[in-house]
Amino acid sequence: MPRGEKLFRFLASLMLRKFYGSVIIRLEAGKVMHVEAHTRRMWKYNDLPEETAGPSGPTHNSCP
Repeated sequence: MPRGEKLFRFLASLMLRKFYGSVIIRLEAGKVMHVEAHTRRMWKYNDLPEETAGPSGPTHNSCP
């Protein structure tokens, strides 16, 4: 694989998925050492998934 192709494919895939956020790329000695992608996605009510893997409501820690 040519130099940098993996990084460019990753960035292109973000653009194709309409990514809206920030990407931090850390370079050391001309090489990519770390990549972070942060996003804040907002959902419309009618776009919410049917089921979630998490709890259905808020949980409270009760003290005895």
